[in-house]
Amino acid sequence: RGRFVLVSAAGAAKPTAGNAAYGAAKAAAEAWTLALADAFRKEGGEEGPAAAAAILVVKALVHDAMRAERPNAKFAGFTDVKDLAQAIAGVWGTPASEVNGNRLWLTEKP
Repeated sequence: RGRFVLVSAAGAAKPTAGNAAYGAAKAAAEAWTLALADAFRKEGGEEGPAAAAAILVVKALVHDAMRAERPNAKFAGFTDVKDLAQAIAGVWGTPASEVNGNRLWLTEKP
């Protein structure tokens, strides 16, 4: 029983001219993660996967120090690192068959 979690960026799903290289790298990492999930699925057979590979998608991350440095900033759509930590723990606590091969959005889909 195990989990692999990739933290990816919403920009991978909708790249722009300014972030094409970054988006391509994230998309490649997502493809690798989904291939790993497929291997877990196949290995599990009829019983389902014992392990899971999932993708957590964020726009960007924010933490308390960033908020303190910029108290007037809105950080719209950003995911707090504490929420990210809870989401990672949630993947571990959820049956592998429910998270394996899924993109779990922690921000709005583009």
